[in-house]
Amino acid sequence: MSFVVLPLLVTAVTPFKYRDLLSIPRDTLITIFAAAKIIVVLPQLVENIKELFRRYDLEDEEVSHGAEPLLRGNTEWSGFISTWVEMNTKNGLVDKLFQHWIGGGGAKPKEPRWSVIRDVLHWVD
Repeated sequence: MSFVVLPLLVTAVTPFKYRDLLSIPRDTLITIFAAAKIIVVLPQLVENIKELFRRYDLEDEEVSHGAEPLLRGNTEWSGFISTWVEMNTKNGLVDKLFQHWIGGGGAKPKEPRWSVIRDVLHWVD
């Protein structure tokens, strides 16, 4: 669904073509879904987006510097990100999110909340 709806929304409000939105970052998006971690290929995704802006001749200083915190030279930011990823991996948040979004853990049926109509009056099942 995200491969259809999100690019269509982006094409509706930008000059980018649907085909370009999927073809330029294709390998990067496949790697993200396979690894289930965007942080692994985020710098490559940023480069794909810059390429998209270059192709449409929309590149300017703002686009070029939009990913500055992710560049290799910024050790303070990369140290923060590394610590954050390591901490959330150790406390189980990464696994919990993976199970919920990728493993289908959020699709489990839940018990309905208590209700006067259902539990007291028995009007509905």
